[in-house]
Amino acid sequence: MFCESRRLTQRLAVGGLILMLAGCGGSESNSQASVGAGGPAPALVKGAALFRANCAICHGNGGKGDGSGAAGLAVKPRDLTSEPYRYVDVAGAGSELNAIIAYIKTGRVENGMPPFAHLPEADLDAISQYVLSIRPKPDAAAPGGG
Repeated sequence: MFCESRRLTQRLAVGGLILMLAGCGGSESNSQASVGAGGPAPALVKGAALFRANCAICHGNGGKGDGSGAAGLAVKPRDLTSEPYRYVDVAGAGSELNAIIAYIKTGRVENGMPPFAHLPEADLDAISQYVLSIRPKPDAAAPGGG
């Protein structure tokens, strides 16, 4: 029963993500990932599912830092939809996507985020693309973009 309920929840969440991303083509969108006329890029759908499976326990399904596992942590998980990414070394990684992949892979154990180096590179890439799609656009005036 629990597994069936969880699968249904996941299907509904992916469906909601697809609907949400499909409407993100306008200039007011915060999404940095490409969304074509046929819907979101396959990497975003995969990334959203992987995010829910690996990250949502702390960051919440929507990435707001309100997951059920967040309550027991000394440091509140980052709200990926509004807070700047202070510890992501874009200059050292060559791109923001590579920097987020490296951050997820190595974690920040001192703040409660475990490393996810066990995930395949393709999964890390998909999660990172999803994270970029839900984050605010970097402030052009901010050094390093956040």
